[in-house]
Amino acid sequence: MKKILFTILFPLTMLANNWNQLLEQYRNIMGESTYQLIYKQYQDFVLGKAPAIADQCIKQIPIVECGQELVDLRAVNHTRIKVMEDGDLIKAHTYSEDIDPRCTKHAMIRRGVFEALERMIDKLDELASEFGYEKGDLEIKLFEGLRDLTTQKQLFDSKMKIILQENPDMTEQEAYTETSKWVSPYINNVPVHSTGAAIDIHLWSRKAQSFCDMGRFNVGGNLAPMFSEDATLSDKQKTNRLLFLIAATKAGLTNYLYEFWHFSYGDRYAFYWRESNPDLKIAIYGPA
Repeated sequence: MKKILFTILFPLTMLANNWNQLLEQYRNIMGESTYQLIYKQYQDFVLGKAPAIADQCIKQIPIVECGQELVDLRAVNHTRIKVMEDGDLIKAHTYSEDIDPRCTKHAMIRRGVFEALERMIDKLDELASEFGYEKGDLEIKLFEGLRDLTTQKQLFDSKMKIILQENPDMTEQEAYTETSKWVSPYINNVPVHSTGAAIDIHLWSRKAQSFCDMGRFNVGGNLAPMFSEDATLSDKQKTNRLLFLIAATKAGLTNYLYEFWHFSYGDRYAFYWRESNPDLKIAIYGPA
């Protein structure tokens, strides 16, 4: 009797590594302390326990302003930490003009954040070969740093309007809660972008003369969270995100898990993840 061979064709997306596999694969490269923090974030995100940026557990963390100055990234003129120009936005794998009214001070960040970005460049060089890049190839491009409250209000209201249009069955409160995942509310809250502690950034490859592909930039939805398991997110996009995340985490920055491009330093969200002692969870940057 002849044996009949059956060929089973799997969609390519089924062959993609999930985040758990990738985190285990790169565990030794991360180092144990970085791995533990990133894995904790991953677990909490998967379990639905990761707080939004203005959840009560974040807002209750006190702020004691340290008085640190702002740095104008344009004036610094760093060779590998640059500000995105308008033409770059088209190259950044599309973005939403509806949620992009950047204020005139968007290139301003706290000095501690700038120093963390300098450390991140060093970490990118250390990690580059493990992710298919060359030392010295990658640059950090800042999309937005400091944001005034007028712009914050415009962003929040615009995003909430879009969410209500896309979800007509939502109540105002439900839409407000959902909007707060993507844009920090301006009522009864200190939005982190208004402190100079938050940055929206991307990686640029000098060799390829393009942004590293991590999926759509500055656009909400299923692809926005760092640990998205959307079927359209490729292995390359995931590993680029992981390089991004590891380098930033090692440098002292903390990712906002619902937006792969958003990182912060010295704010309430960062202290939520990085300080285990409740008495020491005290943010150092208030409204700038």
